[in-house]
Amino acid sequence: MSRFAKFSLLMVFIAVSGSACVSDKPASEMYPVFNADFTAYRDSLRNWLQRRSMSHRSAAAIELNLPFELAADPTVPYKGRYLLFHGLNDSAYVWRDFGEALAARGFDVRAVLFDGHGTTPKDMLDVQWEAWRDSARSHLAAWRDADVPLHLGGFSMGGVLATWLALDNPDISSLLLVSPAFESRLNHLLRWSGLYARFKPWVLAA
Repeated sequence: MSRFAKFSLLMVFIAVSGSACVSDKPASEMYPVFNADFTAYRDSLRNWLQRRSMSHRSAAAIELNLPFELAADPTVPYKGRYLLFHGLNDSAYVWRDFGEALAARGFDVRAVLFDGHGTTPKDMLDVQWEAWRDSARSHLAAWRDADVPLHLGGFSMGGVLATWLALDNPDISSLLLVSPAFESRLNHLLRWSGLYARFKPWVLAA
């Protein structure tokens, strides 16, 4: 991937995602860190959502926001794995119908949840955009298997992340992009981001 291409993607990503401040919260309040155990990761996120602004929601509503896994239909030829990334201020639920369709066609599916998502936009004020990039990389590394084709899917901001990873990892088998945020109409507002942050910091996170 050329330096210019990386720089262009970075500029689009920053324009779409906005900036965020560094958190001074205690570790117990920080967003759970992904590890190779996807079930443990999902459980830790459920607990975090229950403690945060989703505490007034039903258990069913919280489940809708969680990352999920689906196993490939064993009655059809196996085709590999799909790792799916949601968009800004979104959740893994956006991929539920797609995921079920992919599983029915012979793919194992994972849909992740990025830091600061699944609750309210203000929780993204504690997250730098690099955290989303690093999280996507971690999920890719954890699910990669040299003997299994790996495909990436991305919606909006997730489309930028999926494309970025594919450009850096030529062994990615394919990309499934839904409304990828390759171009933003908000670029002209970036010069005023410092002013917005003083009065309505959540605007940058939303």
